Amino acid sequence: GESCVDTSASMPTAVRESLRPTIFEDLLNNGVDWCRYCGTTEGINWRPGPWGKRTLCNKHGCDYKGYGFASKMPRLNLKSFVDESLDERIRPVLQTYCQICQQDYSECDNVLIHCDGCHRAYHQCCHPDGVSDSEVRLDTRWYCEASCKDNARKRRIVVELPKCRLPF
Repeated sequence: GESCVDTSASMPTAVRESLRPTIFEDLLNNGVDWCRYCGTTEGINWRPGPWGKRTLCNKHGCDYKGYGFASKMPRLNLKSFVDESLDERIRPVLQTYCQICQQDYSECDNVLIHCDGCHRAYHQCCHPDGVSDSEVRLDTRWYCEASCKDNARKRRIVVELPKCRLPF
């Protein structure tokens, strides 16, 4: 999709901060493995990434190392995260970007908001139902779909990603 962010219209502004701990910090504190790239908790084989052992799901670990089926695709470039500690990664890399337009910043009237129950983030105008200014200002957890509240309760996140249109 096209970007909902007008890069010529206004200056980028802060992304809405999530309440802490994020669902991903909660998973870590409870000993649940989660992929630092996509956010899934589903997997048997966990691979090393720039954050250390067991920080990438099997798919993204293989993409990162560049072997298996991933060898036919460009390697997953996570070089910019090599110096980041495990404690600094409070959400998956993909949640840094809008699910629809793939932009990683906000505008004052179109804020990027992270879901508190899955791996997705949306700009207010990109979310299928829209996100009101009052929802952005509230100091409460925000869920992009009703099922995301259950994800948080169950400490389980299943991620199905398209084969294209990922930020990197």
